Amino acid sequence: MMLFNPDPIKFDLPDSDITYYPKCFSEEKSQIFYEKLLAETPWQQDDITVFGKTYPQPRLTALYANNKNSYTYSNITMQPHIFSPIVSEIKS
Repeated sequence: MMLFNPDPIKFDLPDSDITYYPKCFSEEKSQIFYEKLLAETPWQQDDITVFGKTYPQPRLTALYANNKNSYTYSNITMQPHIFSPIVSEIKS
């Protein structure tokens, strides 16, 4: 069940339209989402080269999309996954 904050936070940034809902989900639902995403997401950790040295990225990533278009940045190409049930629930 969504618990929308009556006072969402609008960020005033150039060329953007960002609204943050700090209380979008209950703490219980947030914990369930976290545990499921951590366990079920096909996380990857790619190497990135900075100033000639290669390091593992300092984060795990996963790309989801409504299409099959890959995404490339810093010589890293990610292939999108179809939306899982948990990601679809959060997205909706």
